Amino acid sequence: MKQPIYEATLDRHLFDELYGVQPQAITWLRPMWNDDRTAIVDFEYVYSNNESLSYLNLTAEQHDGLRVSTTPTLSGPLRQAVLDEMIGVYLNGVDSKTTIYNPALNKYARVLRTRLRDGVLSIVQDRTEENRIIKQLEEQARELEAQKTLLDSVLKNSSNGISVSQVFRDENGKVVDALTILANDAAVKYIGLPREIYLTKRATEIEPEIIGSPYYQACINTLETGQPFVMQYYMQATDRWLELTVSKLDYNHLIQVFSDVTPIKEVQLQLEKAAFTLRTVFDAAKTGMFTFSPVYNEKEEIIDFRFVMVNSTISEYAGMAPETLEGQLGTAWFPGYLTNGEFDMHKRCFETGEPQRTEIHYIENDREFYLDMQTVRIDSQLLVTLTDYSSLRKSQSELEKTIQALERTNMHLEDFAHAASHDMKEPLRKIHTFIDRLKQKLVTRLDEAESSLFDRIEAAADRMQLLVDDLLEFSFVSQQTQKLEFVDLNEKMKKILSDLEISIEEKQAQIKVGSLPTVLGNRRQLQQLFQNLVGNALKYSKKGITPVVEITSQTIAGEETGIRVATGDKQKLFYLIEVKDNGIGFEQQYADRIFHIFTRLHGRNEYAGTGVGLAIVQKVVQNHKGYIAAYGDPGNGASFKVLLPAS
Repeated sequence: MKQPIYEATLDRHLFDELYGVQPQAITWLRPMWNDDRTAIVDFEYVYSNNESLSYLNLTAEQHDGLRVSTTPTLSGPLRQAVLDEMIGVYLNGVDSKTTIYNPALNKYARVLRTRLRDGVLSIVQDRTEENRIIKQLEEQARELEAQKTLLDSVLKNSSNGISVSQVFRDENGKVVDALTILANDAAVKYIGLPREIYLTKRATEIEPEIIGSPYYQACINTLETGQPFVMQYYMQATDRWLELTVSKLDYNHLIQVFSDVTPIKEVQLQLEKAAFTLRTVFDAAKTGMFTFSPVYNEKEEIIDFRFVMVNSTISEYAGMAPETLEGQLGTAWFPGYLTNGEFDMHKRCFETGEPQRTEIHYIENDREFYLDMQTVRIDSQLLVTLTDYSSLRKSQSELEKTIQALERTNMHLEDFAHAASHDMKEPLRKIHTFIDRLKQKLVTRLDEAESSLFDRIEAAADRMQLLVDDLLEFSFVSQQTQKLEFVDLNEKMKKILSDLEISIEEKQAQIKVGSLPTVLGNRRQLQQLFQNLVGNALKYSKKGITPVVEITSQTIAGEETGIRVATGDKQKLFYLIEVKDNGIGFEQQYADRIFHIFTRLHGRNEYAGTGVGLAIVQKVVQNHKGYIAAYGDPGNGASFKVLLPAS
């Protein structure tokens, strides 16, 4: 069949961004057809990354216009095989993965080919070294039998633990388990298991969660690449630190060598702990801290100081990482300190041993600095502490500007969300209408697959409609509360439960409502607040468990609620209204995130929704000058505590 003509399009910049620095050889080739376009006769190189040019021993000039049939580094039979394979990939659209040997290059390679646009993308990974290692290991395996006596002696007398594990694979070749088939006495001692268990139980029986662990992943990598790995770990059963080296024997076997490094590790841990403690204290200080050592000239006069250790505050002040500053001269980063009195103070402290303190004000590179500096000599170095007060002079005005900018940005975003969602309602209505008309017109001609497509379109439109409605609601509550009145939350909760009656009956839920207060607020927004909370409690109930939702209230001072409130609200009275359920709950680490608009902790297929409901809840609470906090326990339910002013 004659093929249509496509113009090969290639964004070379994008390809360079994606593939230019990849370690694999990557090429994209365009098919070349015969005159009547009924058959592919060749492929032309269009793009090759640097690794590909290097792998094929080509220059960029040789690459331009090159075809598969004229590639000098492909031998005749291999060239035809590559051409046939690429034709199959292009015409059938089925990826191919092959391992080839190229005599012209004397290299082995793993090749993935896939059709990309109107060409074929080839990814070549050099496996020459891997094949060499495999052959070497195979040779070693053949020699292993002759060395069995020697090996037994080594195993018996070695102070290191040595074991060999055999892996088990599924029908796809994936490693799913392992068994220790050989272990010397030292290995049994280090592992701390009886030999009959160590050599008869599989890995998943000894450690059920080993599959997918970092150790498992490292072993898989060693099996696949032949690269050994070393790790240290603590054996609780024997109270020892072991260093483990794992190497590949063959396709299904690994060798482990255990060394007892407990004495070395204990010293290392003590040093690390001491260093960590020192560095933590040093870095945790809000005051800038660094140590200085003097620099002398040929007359043994102090002419400069050199940074020895720098904490994070100083590195931020200098705009350089601590490791960049450490070892550098003071004049290299702060040349002005020679003339502003700072250098003289350090020199005087070092020479006299008396602590020094001064306030420094200077301008450098159009920046004004106000510093409080103290210097103390410790042995052959100076400990310098530095407090920068410069930002205090401008922080207030900058904060006010930032608040104003944020308020303007929020206002613009709210206006945009309202306008955008409002303008989308009519097009969505038309989409629903046209889909319904078209489906009714074609109902007798639609097969199952086509009917399913219409259902998916309708479902997508419904989700968009729900999202638009929620955005409109969010934009409404984002506006400042206009009409305030006293709202009896007992009556309001009755209306909410009436609106949710069908959902309550379907889930056979138990709703327990205590006595609720009357609050000053916006009637519509308060209904949105509690209807969203109760609706969420019903939505995220556990299957097979009767949902129980409890709504309680108490009057309490802000500082006694357990919720972070502003300093001015700590003594004020609030109504603490709690909506508690026995549903699926959530991880407490997500307690703040769930109030972000469009945030969902579960997939749309599990629970319907747009991720706007709790954002509306938080906005309503903020409009009423209140607070809200969420508490979750996975599998045991969630609780939302709402604080509304009692006066």
